[in-house]
Amino acid sequence: MSGEARKQVLIALTLVLVVAVAADRFGLIDRMGGSGSATGESLEAKAALVASQEALVAQRGAWERAREEANDALDDLGDRVIRGKTVQIAEDELKKLASREMTNIGLAIAGSDSATPGAAVERGVRRVGVVLSLVTDDPAKVTQLVDRLENLSDAVTSVERVKIVGPGSVPSKGSVEATITLMGLAMIDGNQGGEA
Repeated sequence: MSGEARKQVLIALTLVLVVAVAADRFGLIDRMGGSGSATGESLEAKAALVASQEALVAQRGAWERAREEANDALDDLGDRVIRGKTVQIAEDELKKLASREMTNIGLAIAGSDSATPGAAVERGVRRVGVVLSLVTDDPAKVTQLVDRLENLSDAVTSVERVKIVGPGSVPSKGSVEATITLMGLAMIDGNQGGEA
């Protein structure tokens, strides 16, 4: 190769090198896909998405078993779950059950109010509650009522709170005012605007 040809090759290689450095400096190589980093990142993101979808598919069996177990537990409760088209209807049913027990031991409801916790979705299995007020001359009847309400044979219930104002359990003259918060497990079949 002659000196003139060698000089032209060196100039051409230098020019290519300058263009490559300038392109790298201004980020043109990444935009053109020269380094492959953007493509690599998108492939990594797609691989992570596929892995998470595979994990969800693998968990499907566990979720189905959990759903079946929940349905079996609900079936085991059977008729002990209060049923109603709305939360208010279920609360009324819970109040009727409490009133029945109160009547059986010689007490009456002096007042009542809702104690149902708010929920984003009103349908399905959920807790409903009522606050019952009563007045009696016999404090022992309050403890007897709490025991009966905790052990209803036809509903899943729990007494959340009892407040007693009066002479207490010491035998004395005077009335006792009691407020009982009763919660029950209910199946709401309709929506909030259903039949009342």
